Amino acid sequence: MVSIVLVVCRTPEPLLRSCLESIRKQVYRHWQLCVVDDASLTAETQAVLKEYGLMDQRVRLLSHEVEQGICGARNTAMGSVEGEFVVFVEPCDELSPHALLRVVQSLERFPEAGIIYSDEDRIDGDGRRFDPRCKGAWILTCCFPRITSSICWCSERIWCAK
Repeated sequence: MVSIVLVVCRTPEPLLRSCLESIRKQVYRHWQLCVVDDASLTAETQAVLKEYGLMDQRVRLLSHEVEQGICGARNTAMGSVEGEFVVFVEPCDELSPHALLRVVQSLERFPEAGIIYSDEDRIDGDGRRFDPRCKGAWILTCCFPRITSSICWCSERIWCAK
């Protein structure tokens, strides 16, 4: 199983719904989503999260009453993940339907890999892709900061705890 970590804080409803729908539409079905509401305190955000939590038993909802920031919120989520690998996404992300399948296929092909990362595109308000960001070969000192601040990346759960 792959666990997906999503931190939400004052995210506009349309972006949040697009992100959650893109996760629900994954071809690879063996995933768990751990969502941390980092004290967004908006009824709109809480209603959307509750809706998706009730809609799909793979969605686990966690919340902070006081904002912890991205690191604190991800740490909260990491306490609830069950998958061997963890995929980190942002609330403005929209995963392609085959994203998790490609991650799992890469992990099967390269079992020694500790991190899987992908290229990314931006999507405008009309759904058109623009500004592709292609990531090259792995070089720890130049890639790791770009990858971990990037849109979607996956690492071994054990590696995250180090």
